[in-house]
Amino acid sequence: MTMKRRARVAAVQWADRAFSSLDELEGSLEAPLAEAARAGAELAIFPAGVSEALARVLALDSPDATGSRQLPEALDALAASLARAWRVTLGLGPVVVPGPEGPARVSSLFSPDGRLLGRQPQTHRTPVEQRAAGLARGRDLTPIETPVGLVGLVNGADLLYPEVSRILCLQGADILVHQGLVSDFSEAVALSRLWREVQANQVFGVEAYAAGPGRRGRSAVHAPLEITPGQDGFLARAAADGEPQVVIADFDPDALAKLLETYPIHAFRNPRQYARYFPELYRAAMTEGGSDDGRA
Repeated sequence: MTMKRRARVAAVQWADRAFSSLDELEGSLEAPLAEAARAGAELAIFPAGVSEALARVLALDSPDATGSRQLPEALDALAASLARAWRVTLGLGPVVVPGPEGPARVSSLFSPDGRLLGRQPQTHRTPVEQRAAGLARGRDLTPIETPVGLVGLVNGADLLYPEVSRILCLQGADILVHQGLVSDFSEAVALSRLWREVQANQVFGVEAYAAGPGRRGRSAVHAPLEITPGQDGFLARAAADGEPQVVIADFDPDALAKLLETYPIHAFRNPRQYARYFPELYRAAMTEGGSDDGRA
């Protein structure tokens, strides 16, 4: 574990809606970010959907502004500006970015001084994304070093594949982050998403969902069951799905370290065997015609 001190984090259940201007969109982001920063949050995570809202407002002024290159640049500029203004490590959600193998969905983190800390492309696709074609899969999973610890971004459909979180955690990720956008949500869904990955890997987690018309989800800050107040895996959770809220909690690495001393889950893993077999299996799956579930 690389995390050495307590850190306060925020999962922003952001109110997604139709915005009439860029200023209005920025205001909808800055208000909850200011709330998080004033509460002492060092890491603030927004859900997916911000880039789509940005594309819509940019198109109001110039239809060309939503092009494949202009939109990612505009989102980066917005994220860097907000991170710098409120002195937080910030994730504003994924955006589709052009690449040599086709467009890829990529999430980024920015430092409190507005620097890009790292990016993570989505490495798997939903059945809809597979049928639609055109969306390229990322080939690397790498934790991002931040002031609060190593963060693994579990992007889009990657949340449905447990090996993604495991690969990130085997590389030292202390915190798993998912930025979601869903239309249906239930307690069963909640327990099958990032909550499951945090429990399986014994790390911390931040899960943010958008709220608004056609948007559901209950944002949460996660930790292993044994170190959460209700022994339920939630350090904090939105009061309801579909309503905006800033969810704030503290990560305590000392409590996690004591838990791992009591039950050393990592000692039961076999990274040498993983390194021997898994890369070749993934290379086969990533060849042309390979499917996202690992079948060539």
